[in-house]
Amino acid sequence: MLIVGIIDYVTGTELSISIFYVLPIALVTWQLNKGAGIIMSVSGVIIWHLVDFAAEHASAVAGSSFAILLLKQFAGKLLTVWHVNRDCIT
Repeated sequence: MLIVGIIDYVTGTELSISIFYVLPIALVTWQLNKGAGIIMSVSGVIIWHLVDFAAEHASAVAGSSFAILLLKQFAGKLLTVWHVNRDCIT
């Protein structure tokens, strides 16, 4: 997740790589469990928010609002991966 954050910082606002934050979340959820996916989701939002703050891309209020929306997106994706993985095992 940290690697994705570094790439996000380097690319700046010209290129959105937010979809790549989902890959580590999906892999961890698939390989471990839903709880680990939730931890990765929260860490992804924190890293994204820190990168955005460090690069001065958005205001604190707008960034916080978007962080909440991003967490909802990550949570939805991790639950989808978890359900698919659970159905494949059973």
